[in-house]
Amino acid sequence: MSGGPMANQESVRRKVNSKKPAPSPPNPSLLPELLDNAVALLQSQRPDAIQLPGLNDLRDQLLEERLHLAVLGQFKRGKSTLLNAILGEALLPSSVLPVTALPTWVRPGEKRVKITIENNHEAVTEEQSTGDLTSFLNRFVNETQNPENILNVTEIKVFHPSEILKKGVVLIDTPGIGSIFRHNTAATMNFLSQCDAALFITSADPPLTEAEVEFLKSVRDQVPRLFFILNKTDYLDKDELEQAISFLKETVRIKTGIDPEPVFPVSSKRGLAARTHQDSDEWEKSGMADLEARIFKFLAVEKQVALREALSRRALDIVNNLLMELNLSLKSLELPLTDLEKRITLFEEKLGQTRVERLAVLDRLAGEEKRALKKVKEEAEQLKQKAMKDIEQIVEETAKGTVGREWEQATRKELADFIPVYFEDRLGHFSRRFRKRMAATLEPLQRETDHLIESVRHHAADIFQVPFYAPESESAFVALQKPYWITHKWKQSLSPIPPGTLDKVLGAGLQQKRARKRVLEQVEELVRNNVENLRWSIFQSIQTSFRRFSNRMDGTFDATLLATKGAMEAAVRKHKEEGKDRSDEIQHIRKLSENIRILSERLSGSLEIKKTESNSR
Repeated sequence: MSGGPMANQESVRRKVNSKKPAPSPPNPSLLPELLDNAVALLQSQRPDAIQLPGLNDLRDQLLEERLHLAVLGQFKRGKSTLLNAILGEALLPSSVLPVTALPTWVRPGEKRVKITIENNHEAVTEEQSTGDLTSFLNRFVNETQNPENILNVTEIKVFHPSEILKKGVVLIDTPGIGSIFRHNTAATMNFLSQCDAALFITSADPPLTEAEVEFLKSVRDQVPRLFFILNKTDYLDKDELEQAISFLKETVRIKTGIDPEPVFPVSSKRGLAARTHQDSDEWEKSGMADLEARIFKFLAVEKQVALREALSRRALDIVNNLLMELNLSLKSLELPLTDLEKRITLFEEKLGQTRVERLAVLDRLAGEEKRALKKVKEEAEQLKQKAMKDIEQIVEETAKGTVGREWEQATRKELADFIPVYFEDRLGHFSRRFRKRMAATLEPLQRETDHLIESVRHHAADIFQVPFYAPESESAFVALQKPYWITHKWKQSLSPIPPGTLDKVLGAGLQQKRARKRVLEQVEELVRNNVENLRWSIFQSIQTSFRRFSNRMDGTFDATLLATKGAMEAAVRKHKEEGKDRSDEIQHIRKLSENIRILSERLSGSLEIKKTESNSR
């Protein structure tokens, strides 16, 4: 072992780092092809490679990742008609009555409607793919057929083969503004921050309302990208249209602080007719073509480019880890057995300290989880006290203008309206605050975990004198992957309070005092139940996040150890097979290693192109 196992490692690293990408690197859009090539290569030549599931996952992410586009609009602004125009047929109900407080998810696929209903704490699915799908939908989304969601619908999915959906868009029709449920505005805002963008639909008749202005003020910091659409332009002449656009821009800019540029003037009614009759000229004239093109541009430039770069870096890391494993296998097969066993012993010694550090990270992780859960409990108690004060104030205000049974009825009505809005809003604040805390807590642990995992590869590369490839991607804790909508059944009703025998002989003032005491006792129970609902929701989220982090850490560490140590141990077994010629195995690994190296260079090349394109934009 001349010069020791770590000799000349710096020169090896310099050689790897100075290696140029392939002379003709591919366009970034070839990432799907490169992933397909990598998967096919491993399936045919190394089907047991631990990197194969990771490459398959990246390929699935590339196929499944979509632009989640929420659609917002006040009642009777033409939201459903616009969505139907995008789909190319009148599928979603356009009702004169408000719909339930749930979003409708419109996804790519064969045309069908899927409804999920909660029945005795179990999810029951109703699905229809033929017949009148609009009428089927109406049974669940229309307030006349499903008043206040008495059917307990929890999810509404519409699948459709529309081109815009096939190209990576998921449309989310939110109840939004004008819903009969006041707390739904808060629920919508909590949901919007998870979407990639939103379409805000308004019209000139009537002009932008105060309710819409207030809604925009509320959501301006929640939506990453907001597109403004002026609908029903077919009712306006040229001058009226210019005035309407100018008024909308000025009002939005002054009253909400949002820059609405550009505003897309459309006639969704005209666009739907154009799509139905496949009239491309009318589609252009309706304004829908410009809107569709802008959505595609956002998808291609702002969403998918970032996604593909991230996936390319992760794919390159996986491919380079495989390349190092192959080089390790090759070196282990070429070394004399005694030399190989000495290096394995040295590698095990290095791993001892890494394992100790791994346990320390796990201990810190457990401690951080306990602290986070304790903090939730403390803040829930603070919220309970504040909620009691806020609700007591409403009770007192109501008492000023009413007396007797009239006061009790007014109080019940006020609280029924107030409580869902109050707690839905607190849930949003709670969730965002703890999401930030989780990121601040777990990101340092993520960096430490990455360092531990890379140290395993470093030790192997140093001891066996094979190239080490520094990771291209950065691991990051992500608390949420896809938008989701939570249906909370906030407890809001006060039971009517029957007067007791004593009340009948007391004066009106004393009767109201006793009634007030009983109301506040019920209020205390309502607050306790709702705070517990909120606390449990955050509690579960935190536990899931820590569990997922721990599982991912263990899985990645074990997989890395298996790949490195496994290559060494496999070589030892080959050495000990008497009379076995290792030359065929060596030749096979060299050939596979060369193919993987070419893939690595092509992925590196695609990243260089992405950097160039990003700089030129």
